[in-house]
Amino acid sequence: MTRSPTQATRHIVSRLPFVALAVATLVAFLAGGARAEDYFIDDGDVPALIAAIEAANANGPSVDTIHLANGGMYELTEPHNSGFGLPAIDSAIIIQGNGATIMRPLDAPTFGIIVITGSGDLSLHSATLIGGNSAIGAGLENGGALVATDCIIKQNSGGNAIRSWGTLTMSGSTFSGNNLGAVIYIGSSGVAALEGCIISQNLATGIHNQGTLTITGCAITNNTGAIAGAIENAGLLFMSHSTIGANTGIDGAGIRTWNAVELVHCDISNNTASGAGGGLYVGNGATAVIRDSTLRENAAAAGGGIYNGGTITLHDSEITNNTAQYDGAGVANTGSMTAAGTTIRGNSADTLSGGTAGIYSPNSSSHVTMTNCLISDNRSYWETGGITSGGELLLSECVISNNRSLHAGTGGISASGITTLSNCIVSDNVGGYDNWYGGGGVTAYGHTTLVGCVISGNLGRLGGGLCRYGETTVSDCRISGKLCFGA
Repeated sequence: MTRSPTQATRHIVSRLPFVALAVATLVAFLAGGARAEDYFIDDGDVPALIAAIEAANANGPSVDTIHLANGGMYELTEPHNSGFGLPAIDSAIIIQGNGATIMRPLDAPTFGIIVITGSGDLSLHSATLIGGNSAIGAGLENGGALVATDCIIKQNSGGNAIRSWGTLTMSGSTFSGNNLGAVIYIGSSGVAALEGCIISQNLATGIHNQGTLTITGCAITNNTGAIAGAIENAGLLFMSHSTIGANTGIDGAGIRTWNAVELVHCDISNNTASGAGGGLYVGNGATAVIRDSTLRENAAAAGGGIYNGGTITLHDSEITNNTAQYDGAGVANTGSMTAAGTTIRGNSADTLSGGTAGIYSPNSSSHVTMTNCLISDNRSYWETGGITSGGELLLSECVISNNRSLHAGTGGISASGITTLSNCIVSDNVGGYDNWYGGGGVTAYGHTTLVGCVISGNLGRLGGGLCRYGETTVSDCRISGKLCFGA
């Protein structure tokens, strides 16, 4: 370890004019005489690294900098008295990693690597943390403030690679090969921002957020979670220009949320849930706003693209080519859904047990409101190709076309609640050949109002255009194809 208590400062200020030097000296005196120190740690010199952190903690309000050796390796073989491999950081410290690695060997006792107390403030740059094993933050436990750039956090096990209850800012960092409950955990008091980070190939949920989290330009891929795959959210989450792909879990392989989520310009694709919500799972009471985003090629037992039990709003987004074993290959909705300028296309529930393909909203208490949307080319084996609604369904200026039921369902829309279609086009849908009760275009079991609609080119065993079994009001519509009338 090379310590330069005042050399670096003197080297700089000796070039300043005399008056500036006098002012700098006076400021240092009034601040209690503390000067920022630089510590240069030789490769592998763990005792010097420990001593440098302890000295920086004791150096008052100054921001000391610890420089690790370029590409160095620092093996922590036993826990410090902090319970972690290094002393607790309880002051403002900068660690310039210079590509060095701090690791706990596999044969060492169980402990985490770095802990930051409530008064601590760590800036960590270009460092790799490997092998931490702790029930809390195996790589980093943060109760204060942490800024990390260009870091690699890998092969940690136990609770979380990073657990943060304070403020966390990370950029350009990679998390991989961790075996944990969640790679990053944000506590209820935590505020975190991730930019340009990669969280990939972990045997863990990518992120568990209880606080406030902003994600920008990140990729969260190929993670396997116990329940959620990429993100479990119980706090406030805003994510933009990011990718969530090829994650697996039980519910919400992409994202599972119980609070508030907003997604802007995001791609959620190829995630697989054994339960509900391949791309997105919105729990009871939760809200999700999705703008200019794509949910594609996700799979689940129900709700291949989205399972919604709360309130979801979609703007100018696409839900395409998702699959479900049972119902709602595109969307399974038991809550409230509002969509504008959104496309739901190419979703498939065409296995032997497959139900509704496009939107499945069966409950009498569920709501779907859509404006200027396209529901097309969805395919079901047993039930409706396009939309099944048991609650309130309001469609305005929408196109429902080329949807198909292979066996016993309506091609376009099957509605048993309160349904209103205004200025919509329902065309070229095909009902199932075993469907003795429904049609190709619209089957109306409840209270249905059609205003200014065109229903044409649909095929069905019983009624190609409109089959009505409940109270149906038709105004200024053009309906072609065979009609059927129930009791």
